[in-house]
Amino acid sequence: LTGTSRTPVREALRRLVAEGLATAENRHRFVTDFSYDEVVIVFELRAKVESYAASVAAAKITEPELRDLARLIDEIDRIDPTMHSDAVYRFITLNTEFHSAIVRATRSRQLKLMTAQAVSLPLVLIKQFVWDQHINIARSNAQHRDILAALSQRNPEWAASAMAGHILSTKPRPRERAGS
Repeated sequence: LTGTSRTPVREALRRLVAEGLATAENRHRFVTDFSYDEVVIVFELRAKVESYAASVAAAKITEPELRDLARLIDEIDRIDPTMHSDAVYRFITLNTEFHSAIVRATRSRQLKLMTAQAVSLPLVLIKQFVWDQHINIARSNAQHRDILAALSQRNPEWAASAMAGHILSTKPRPRERAGS
């Protein structure tokens, strides 16, 4: 026994279910199945919602917000890729900040609500730890630069296209099937 009361455990399980990381069946909780088909849906939904957010942000983003995105890109550039798991976790933090800053720049409460669940499931974690596929931090950050350039030019179509391409380019590949 750990001496922990049931209330915080129940609350933690409720949050895991709400974020899609656990599944509730009757009174039982299970780790959510991240089948390839489900992972693809998460990536494609996020690409659609975040590309729309980028197009809206292109018209509303401020100079200080653009500077903040540039700062995040510079911080990602300083990640040492030889520090494998530390690098991935640092990238996850900064990448989440980058994407969240764009959603905030929309000034839309509805977009914030709609993206909250999709972004609560870090795609990098799914790709790296569930699907055991490499994260290319340098390529991802080059795509961040493209998104920043589109936002700086106040070009909604380019911003949407750059964001969709960024997310979809990281979608995991299906695993090799036995006997293939």
